[in-house]
Amino acid sequence: MKHINQIIFIFSLFITGLSHAMLPPLHQAVLDGNLEQVQHLLDAGAEVNAVAEEDGFTPLHFASHLGNETIVSRLLGAGARVDVADRYGFRPLHWAAGNGHETVVNLLLNRGADINNPTQEGYTPLFWTVFNDQFNDRKSVVKLLLTRGANVKTATKEGATPLDCAKQYNRTEVATLLRHWIKSKKILD
Repeated sequence: MKHINQIIFIFSLFITGLSHAMLPPLHQAVLDGNLEQVQHLLDAGAEVNAVAEEDGFTPLHFASHLGNETIVSRLLGAGARVDVADRYGFRPLHWAAGNGHETVVNLLLNRGADINNPTQEGYTPLFWTVFNDQFNDRKSVVKLLLTRGANVKTATKEGATPLDCAKQYNRTEVATLLRHWIKSKKILD
């Protein structure tokens, strides 16, 4: 989990606009939440899967991170690849789930996002959601991921499971939920 803070910091630079001017116009429109501009750019032939050079983020990564379900829907409708990975292996589902955007998580899953896709460090969307549950507000997303088939036993490269993460970072409600899920499904350690 040593790279998590670095990844969050780099992504926050884009979200806060420090690198905003260097992004392609479609990325900028998505970050601004400007649906009209997004549609105009798509109609004009903007590449829906364009990658920001710095870290490999696509417009769908940004829209998913921000939880903008309307823009996510437009991007998907325009052919955005649902499982494209950024430089670190994070996919739009990681960002939507980790930020508690349940509706966007459903949109991505309904379009075929792989619920168990790991990052380079082995963080699945479930693990990333548990890690980001600092305010005990991700429980519904964790439930959604579990009911849609997230593998609760998948471990990171360091050997940590989502339950290990929940215990380590005092995500008590999510830890209880994961324990009950494991017990109810008779998943063995």
